[in-house]
Amino acid sequence: MELGLVFAGSSDTLAHARIVMNRLGEQTGETVKIGVLSNRQVLIVAAVESARQLHTRGDQGTRWPLHSSSLGKAMMSVLPAEEIAEILGNKPMPRFTKNTITSLSDMERELSRIRTRGYAVDQQENEPGVCCVAAPIADPLQGIVAAISVSGPTVRIREESLQDLGRQVIDAGRAIARYARQEIQ
Repeated sequence: MELGLVFAGSSDTLAHARIVMNRLGEQTGETVKIGVLSNRQVLIVAAVESARQLHTRGDQGTRWPLHSSSLGKAMMSVLPAEEIAEILGNKPMPRFTKNTITSLSDMERELSRIRTRGYAVDQQENEPGVCCVAAPIADPLQGIVAAISVSGPTVRIREESLQDLGRQVIDAGRAIARYARQEIQ
């Protein structure tokens, strides 16, 4: 029930999101996920797995920490500073790899960079060998705070491809948010 209700008020929005996700997956050849903010974590509500033999799992229905995932950081980038401090400031941010951000001040700097460029990156912060790029899907009118990501192994998602992937996830996130806004009008 949570999967259906948190992200969208109707199945039409999620159906449209899946069309966008499939297109993004075809363009990138990588796994595409949509996550929502749920109980101070990322909840994966939809996923399209890459057809490649070496790929990241879709993880639909699983939860991830906000601080170490591109989905989580993308969602936090559209939240007010007070809410971020409330979510992250009251508990430790566990280190999963040597790249994991573990302090509130470092996270605030990272979120500022995300707001400037429009997308978040997880460069082996949650799991070694995995890179993810995500953009927020924000609709203040409906209170939706979600994000869409492309994830894959670092042998394919390299530094030189991050900006292009960032542009693609931004476009996908905007397309989903636009559809959600039209649906309530």
